[in-house]
Formats: sequence, structure tokens, C-alpha cells
Amino acid sequence: MIGLSVLDEADVAANLHSSMAILCALRAFEAFAFTHEEAEMTDWIEIAALEDIPKLGSRVIRTDTMDVAVFRTRDDQVFALRDACPHKGGPLSQGIVHGTSVTCPLHNWKIDLASGEALGPDEGCANVFATRIENGRVFLALKADEVAA
Repeated sequence: MIGLSVLDEADVAANLHSSMAILCALRAFEAFAFTHEEAEMTDWIEIAALEDIPKLGSRVIRTDTMDVAVFRTRDDQVFALRDACPHKGGPLSQGIVHGTSVTCPLHNWKIDLASGEALGPDEGCANVFATRIENGRVFLALKADEVAA
């Protein structure tokens, strides 16, 4: 006999939020964990000097397939997200950076810069891209299919 339980709305919402958090974490992990084959297919593109990205600000990198917002925090960490809020596609690059999150300028959704996950009661996930800083230069990791259509 299989036991069934009835879930109320709060249980369903909590399970959905947990599932979304796991999905965002997996996407962020995929952006930073490359297999040997993927590393060979990934282009590290030099995009700017660190000083060219304002503290608590961003710059937009345009590819053939999307815009990528590159953010700089107060303590010079650099993060990159697809420049589209998971809510309604608002330009995250025009949002306000605070700590390691950005607030979408359209509807005030807060997005974690490291995972791309919407924070608080909001749910959704923005694509995350790996970045690195070498000798004061910022590099962005993009796979070949993300650069060209």
C-alpha cells in the first residue's frame, strides 16, 4: 500500500522554492566546473581592465546570441550574468549592486551574483558565467555556442 499525503499550498511553495534553489546552484556550478573537453571548447575572452568596470556597477558584453552583464562589487569581486532578469527580462546591468547581489530596475527583484538565483520570496534564475581577474584584466568564460549564433 502506498501512503499518500495531502500537501497544502505552503508545502508546495516551499518545495518549489527548494527545487528552484537547487536548479540555480547546479547552473552556477556548471558555469564554473569545466571538464577537459569543455575547457577546450570554452573561450576565455579578455573583456576589460578591472578599473573600467565601476565599483558597484556593471558593463555589458554583447555576443551574437545574448548580452552579458559583468558586475564589480565594492571589494573588487567580478561576476557575470545574462543581462536579463528571470522575472520579466529587465536589464540587470542597469540595476543597483549591493554586496554580492543586484536589484533589477524594473520590479526590484534581488538576484544573487554568484548563483544567479532570485532572493527572498521571488523565484527564478539568471544564467551565470565564470569570470577571472589576471594582472588587473577581467576575463569572461563563454562556450563557442554562447558567442556566435
